[in-house]
Amino acid sequence: MKLIILRQVVGLSPEVESYLEDHGQLVEYDDGTQWVDNDQPRSQPYTDEIMLHTGHFAVADPNKEIVGGPYASLARAEQARAGAKIQLSVEVELPDEDGAEAEAAPTRSKRQAVVV
Repeated sequence: MKLIILRQVVGLSPEVESYLEDHGQLVEYDDGTQWVDNDQPRSQPYTDEIMLHTGHFAVADPNKEIVGGPYASLARAEQARAGAKIQLSVEVELPDEDGAEAEAAPTRSKRQAVVV
């Protein structure tokens, strides 16, 4: 699983915000914060605007679910990403308390990065 670093952006110009939204590069969370993938290349004017409006940094999984942070510096976020561990959890259906057989159900597994 490749972890990415997200850069929080605060107060972008409407033009840049619209461009990032139109190109699927802007992620907005339920709390209203906006983030962009720090490793994704962009043209210079957009990169400059993003650099001027940077808030914090976070480590996220490929689905852009934040698994670590926020961090005040890019260096700290990179350090956290490098030290992240993958945690594997498996869910299985067990028999009922009275001993009855459980219906056949698919087993679900989930891989998640854990930043410590």
